Amino acid sequence: MAALLWKSLGYEDIPFREVLMVLVKADVLRYGLGEYHVPGNIGRSELFAQNVNEKAMMHFRAAVTLAPYAHNENVPSLALDEVFAPELVHEAQYHLHEAIELVDKNAGTSLHAAARLCMQRVQRFAEYPTWGIVSQFLKGGNSVKDAYEMAEDLLEQFPVDSHHPVELLTAGRAAEQRWREMHRQSLHADSDDTRALLLRACELLGQAASACEHCDFADERGFNRLFVVTQYASFVARNSTVLKRMGIPAEDYVKLSLEAWKLIGDGVDGSAARGEWYESEGDRIDEDDQAASAYRIGVRWAPEWRQLWVKYAGCCTAKDTTDLLALLSVDRLNKILRNPERDFRRDWPTWVKKRWAKGIGFLESRRRMLAVTGRGVSA
Repeated sequence: MAALLWKSLGYEDIPFREVLMVLVKADVLRYGLGEYHVPGNIGRSELFAQNVNEKAMMHFRAAVTLAPYAHNENVPSLALDEVFAPELVHEAQYHLHEAIELVDKNAGTSLHAAARLCMQRVQRFAEYPTWGIVSQFLKGGNSVKDAYEMAEDLLEQFPVDSHHPVELLTAGRAAEQRWREMHRQSLHADSDDTRALLLRACELLGQAASACEHCDFADERGFNRLFVVTQYASFVARNSTVLKRMGIPAEDYVKLSLEAWKLIGDGVDGSAARGEWYESEGDRIDEDDQAASAYRIGVRWAPEWRQLWVKYAGCCTAKDTTDLLALLSVDRLNKILRNPERDFRRDWPTWVKKRWAKGIGFLESRRRMLAVTGRGVSA
């Protein structure tokens, strides 16, 4: 394995066995039955590289050595009768995940695209189908058809009333994304097939809401219910025009959101709701002082949703900015303001656009001030 990996990185002349034995004697590696093992947590092992891209390439080469079936090029690798062992599939996914995380997807590098493609192939053809794989397909965005087909296959394995609400919700997301993918193609817009997919998404979301009441999940009812109704509300908000045009029945957005706020008021963990829903709730209110309450609760429970911080800042007066916003460090502000042009949406109401512009201006000025003074606490 070590020889194959080093050769793929261009180090063909290294006397690898001698090097490995030196590492064994130094107690860095352990040897047994022809294999060398890294003691402790292999995920913590350090790679010595000149820069981030080189480190990412090392991870990618390691993954391809473990999973040659996932890459189009001929590379030195393990034998094909070994590579489908569960532990090797798992390790290949680890290295691909590291490569994807290290390379900036916005930089347009071929390595990022290659690692993503390899990950999809490993998950589709070597990994056992699970709901986790469905979620990863949906997150990747390039395997939506596979995600939907896998979700339906998983649902067929057990009776409908035995599925957890999150599983049904994930299947609903897969149906929606598959509908959206087909709807973007002019040949499929508003066809019977696309209507059936959107109808299926509504059906699965309804089943997810009903599953929250199942006795097997009674102890987690509040969290599950908030998780489902807020995502159902976001689904209705995103697709309201098409749902009406196609005559597809769905729950009322206001009714779903009122239930969600009641659950939060009753003490349910607000992290069950995604930042998208908190943002849409604030956007519906044209009065800044009232909208600020929704955004503020959102930044408490979904602080990773950048748009919430910008719009909350845009609603605040000068004296209001001494609490949550005053805790933002330069690093946190850099993440929030990473790509404001991409986060901006042209279909926002006028009051939201003004709120956004004001918030960007405030956070930019605060970032400049902290950069000069060196002040700021991590949040």
